[in-house]
Amino acid sequence: AWNKKNTSRSESHMGLNRQTHEIVGRINGRFGTLSSMPIHYLQKNVSFHELVALYRVADALVISSIRDGMNLVAHEFVTCQQDKHGVLILSEFTGAAKSLGAG
Repeated sequence: AWNKKNTSRSESHMGLNRQTHEIVGRINGRFGTLSSMPIHYLQKNVSFHELVALYRVADALVISSIRDGMNLVAHEFVTCQQDKHGVLILSEFTGAAKSLGAG
């Protein structure tokens, strides 16, 4: 039973990754140029220092409630945006939505 559960999670994860890549590809294909790409999608581990640097230069961050545990990410992004006015798109179903003033 454990293997079946693990396999279904893995297949679900692969499907979500495939959908994400397709959507990013369509958006970048439609709105990107040779010198600019609207979405920089990274699917790799980065160090905390690299992550903070990405938060600082990001124009927007989307956090959905698909995965729990994203509350700290929202707060880190807001903290790193001290001199910028990057947009945080936050699902109302995440725990951070209430603590950041939504609803």
